Amino acid sequence: MKYVVTSAEMKACDYGTTRQTGIPSMVLMERAALAVAEVIIKRYPDRNRILIVAGKGNNGGDGLAIGRLLAKAGRQVTFFQLQGNYSEEAGKQREILLHLGFSICDTWPDGEYDIIIDALLGIGITGEVREETREMIHKMNEYRRSFQRGSSFGGEITGAERLKKAAPVICAVDLPSGIDTDTGAVCGEAVKADLTVTFQYLKKAHLLYPGKEYCGRVYLRDVGIENYGICAETAFTYEKEEAKNLLPQRKTSGHKGTFGKVLLHAGSREMSGAALLCAREVLCSGAGMLKVLTEETNHTLLRTVLPEAMIATDPVKDLEWADVLVAGPGIGTSEEAKETLTGLLRASHLPTVLDADALNLLAEDQELMELVREKASKQPVILTPHPGEFLRLSGLTMTDYEQEREKAIRTFQEQSHCILVSKDACTVVTDGAALYLNSTGNDGMATAGSGDVLTGVIGSLLAQGLPAFEAASKGVFLHGLAGDEAALKKGKHGMIASDLIENLWTYLE
Repeated sequence: MKYVVTSAEMKACDYGTTRQTGIPSMVLMERAALAVAEVIIKRYPDRNRILIVAGKGNNGGDGLAIGRLLAKAGRQVTFFQLQGNYSEEAGKQREILLHLGFSICDTWPDGEYDIIIDALLGIGITGEVREETREMIHKMNEYRRSFQRGSSFGGEITGAERLKKAAPVICAVDLPSGIDTDTGAVCGEAVKADLTVTFQYLKKAHLLYPGKEYCGRVYLRDVGIENYGICAETAFTYEKEEAKNLLPQRKTSGHKGTFGKVLLHAGSREMSGAALLCAREVLCSGAGMLKVLTEETNHTLLRTVLPEAMIATDPVKDLEWADVLVAGPGIGTSEEAKETLTGLLRASHLPTVLDADALNLLAEDQELMELVREKASKQPVILTPHPGEFLRLSGLTMTDYEQEREKAIRTFQEQSHCILVSKDACTVVTDGAALYLNSTGNDGMATAGSGDVLTGVIGSLLAQGLPAFEAASKGVFLHGLAGDEAALKKGKHGMIASDLIENLWTYLE
């Protein structure tokens, strides 16, 4: 598990480390600079012409120190720094460079560069980027774009020469300048980095879009900052290396009833596939037994393709039998579907996962939503909306959602009392206190049935005894890992939802 911090939490960690442990901030800055320099030297051994674009704060101080270390390593380094009132550490780094005989440009230095180090703002931005900083951000982005078009500020590049010259790489220090640390939003204009080297903890903008796209590949390095700003509400993410440790422990003496019994209400005459995908994933994720309540026309399909599943015929008795209720995939929004869902929710005292059409029915019927709120105050209820479903449930506009997504998610969670799995390019899970940001998955998973598979994973983990928030966050993580594995094998264009089921086995062995 890795923490994912806000700007305020990171600043509290910095402050606590320097003030309470007595480690000087200049020592931390040197460690950070060394971490970035090591990444550059190792990854780009043949790129020698480097431009440092530094701001006036501590991120700028990091940049100046990085340039000094790269120059010592034999690289050809040009320094540029915005003029003005420097932070104490940035001022000291500037003095060190000048004492060593380096010159620091105060106007944009035209030339050709293999690497640009963005050290303008880091996580220090508040509000829109100021004009002088925005101009430098634009110059960095335009430099690379002009190179890609066949020219640079240093002259034309055409034909065979263009083929020989690689476009310059932009490396952001901590976070691309112009990206809001806590939301990932672009504050007017932002640096489009190829890689970002960050320190001690991931920041929310490294995972939330559009910030994640601007970061490129993220390198996380330990520089000795202590966790003074970390608290119970601090967001977190999982790592690929811990995947198998996230699964419920299985007893060697267990039997099929030991590993959880799921009642799944899914599928309609037109949406039999949703029931099949979700049912298959429930069993393939480790649940011991499954009953499926579905349209009668789907019975033959299930018996033929998934004989391990049982057909539910008496909802009241089936609820007494089950450990978990999962409802929604492909059930439709007809009156009959609403009556069945309402009956299940009224009769059930089980932990519940609601997805897809169950969410659409909730959005249409306030009495049904009130019933869910009441249930959620007694037993865990997990809702798994994609953006469109979330907007229908919450009544918000897409603009509201995109501008303050975390606030919107937390507000709805507080109103509904449910554990919320807000599906998006970066899926967010919250129970009102803890916040999980997902780091796995890819755009190849934006395909029909992918959400049905996720619902099956979460329901299965819940039935096997994981606490509801853990089942939701771990289910999202494993689902994304399966998607990444499928993309490697079949490509993002060629993968389908059933590939997720096949590839999840990699992490369930």
